[in-house]
Amino acid sequence: MPAPSLSICVITKNESRFIQTCLQSVCRIASEIIIVDSGSTDDTLKIAAGFNAKIFSITWQNDYAWARNIAISKCSSDWIFFLDADEYLENAENLLKVLSKAKNRNTGGFLTERTDVYRHKENGLIIHYPVGIVRLFRNNPQFEYRSPVHEQINTAITDAGFTVEILKTSRIIHQVYMSADDFLETKQRRYLGLIENELAKDSTNYWMRYQQAKTYWFLGEKEKAKFIFSGIANTNNCPLVIRCSCFCNKAVLLMEEGLFAEAVNETDKSLQLNPKQSMGMMIKGNIFYQADQFKQSINCYRKVKTSINKLKYNQVIPGDLYVKPEEIKYKIACCYMAMGKTAAAKFLIKRALKINGSHVPSLLLLARIHAIKKEVTIAKTLVAKCLAINPGWKQAENFYAELNAAEA
Repeated sequence: MPAPSLSICVITKNESRFIQTCLQSVCRIASEIIIVDSGSTDDTLKIAAGFNAKIFSITWQNDYAWARNIAISKCSSDWIFFLDADEYLENAENLLKVLSKAKNRNTGGFLTERTDVYRHKENGLIIHYPVGIVRLFRNNPQFEYRSPVHEQINTAITDAGFTVEILKTSRIIHQVYMSADDFLETKQRRYLGLIENELAKDSTNYWMRYQQAKTYWFLGEKEKAKFIFSGIANTNNCPLVIRCSCFCNKAVLLMEEGLFAEAVNETDKSLQLNPKQSMGMMIKGNIFYQADQFKQSINCYRKVKTSINKLKYNQVIPGDLYVKPEEIKYKIACCYMAMGKTAAAKFLIKRALKINGSHVPSLLLLARIHAIKKEVTIAKTLVAKCLAINPGWKQAENFYAELNAAEA
């Protein structure tokens, strides 16, 4: 039986900064590379041509689903995999192995882990946040993207009677941090216009309304976001997974206001709808931590999933995938530190750093532990490592200044 063929699709416009890395990550597994371009004037198409990509030019119609479906119509392979230009695929070779073993013809697609790598606006910390997104699917005429923005194909797959499985061996890296804040804000405002156009056509499009709330939040309009999240969460005929996420997002906004009891109540509503999620439990742990209820916080963190292998597709709510194990160990270590249990905190931090030696929050916490013991040289070395990995992180910069002042 021949190995399955795979089409790689990318939508582009002036992506010369990213497209080399994007295509380099998948060129070895691609039977063909399909580029749908809406008027690049930089070197995007020259670079793509170097990968023998098939290039198709379009006039932009303010519809991302339409553009993706144009790409699908040009594919000749058994399977299709979409990347955005500012993304690349890790462990790409494992993807073909998965397809070779996909003998169940009812499998229509795979939920793929995408790690969004972005820089926190206020403190400069680079954050790695895993989300789930369907990007790998069979080449089937029934499978088309829907919605002109925040477009999805998973509902088309399941509506056609196929299943979506979890891709456990490869992940997409989304390089959000490489784009300037003003670019990202302009992009989100453009998205908001498209979202509101869709809602004008259908006010019960809960996926669009959910994205509207998230966009308002990104743009700093938190009261609008909270109001919309609340309305969706309490709408019984809205899909359960969207309601779960809305309860959780509202909880975060309430936590930021210091309304801890109200925030916990919202997470509990989400967990009642879907007890197997990680998002509600993680947020509940964060709320308890902010409220100085550290034992309750630890109990919540210990219930959070730390692997994609523990997931089922129908349990994944928007914004929820899993939390990396080093992050959970760090969170629990912070609780122990707040409780004065330094030895327990240090033990967990050492374990976190064995998993990921570049986890800068763990490095900084370990530096603080050494500083408490008056081991300033070791602490400074650890903070310097933080800043080498994550330049511009204000917490690390401030602590380094404190250590210098202590030595003076």
